[in-house]
Amino acid sequence: MRLIFGIVRPRTRVHSRSVARERRSGIRARAGVIVLSVAICAAVGSAPVAAAPEMHDVHYGPEAEQLLRVYPATQAGAPVCVLVHGGGWVAKSLITLTSQAIAMQAHGCAVFDIDYRLASPTAGAFPFQVQDTESAIHYAIEHATAENGDPSNIILLGTSAGGQLVAMAADRMDAAKAGTITATISLSGPMSLPKLLESARKGETSREFIGHMQEAFGCPDGLDTTCTEEPAVRLSEEFSPVLHIPSTCPGSWLMFNSTEELMPLNQFTVMKEALEAKGCSVRTRVLAGTKHAKEYWELVAAEIFAYVKAH
Repeated sequence: MRLIFGIVRPRTRVHSRSVARERRSGIRARAGVIVLSVAICAAVGSAPVAAAPEMHDVHYGPEAEQLLRVYPATQAGAPVCVLVHGGGWVAKSLITLTSQAIAMQAHGCAVFDIDYRLASPTAGAFPFQVQDTESAIHYAIEHATAENGDPSNIILLGTSAGGQLVAMAADRMDAAKAGTITATISLSGPMSLPKLLESARKGETSREFIGHMQEAFGCPDGLDTTCTEEPAVRLSEEFSPVLHIPSTCPGSWLMFNSTEELMPLNQFTVMKEALEAKGCSVRTRVLAGTKHAKEYWELVAAEIFAYVKAH
């Protein structure tokens, strides 16, 4: 059994945003290494265990939160799968998708599971989170070959807020260079932020998520006050994937949403219709019930693995 961790430690300088992230997430991304190591060690001697997944952490930027965890493919020429976690733009970390990353590595991907700078009461989500996502994807492309990945086969997967981030990155990166992104997979991603703000004002999502939106858009006084003014309105339009689909179509799309979940179904529907109107390849599936994003992973995992393999 071999466990490989090549951790690049952040600078010793303390970042206030990093401290906020640790308080919100409850655990730093590197702590996931400790958790996984303990779990593996505990299993030894009590039952046979599979070899630990090979992985290592690197920074794609100078900030402590600009971190990603790489799960190299076992064979050269594998699709490069970039995973982006959710958390309402204000919480969680890359360890949120650890089990998904390990599963996708096992199904033939070179996986890059990324972190990004979180929003806070004093700093919104945009443009930083989209910029971080794009920077991480560029890193994955540049280092794909070293991890047995194919830099010409880039597949993005995002859950919840991460769905918005990968969709926005796909739009922007493919507009800059057509064919950069092969495919985008969204699990309950918000695609029209103006519509999402409208739904929140109507109480069509959870109170907790409404609070997250206030931080993400820099609306400390509430959605009915500063979120109806600049710059919140401008940001909601500038970072809505549905409003920026390039004419070349940013690869193919696979989208999921539940009927009665946290993310209003109109987010899924408006993006599906916009992609189809552009002539883009899009596959969709609506699940019955209230499960949100990663919560329904087991119901869609086989479809995702098959979709990735087809690309």
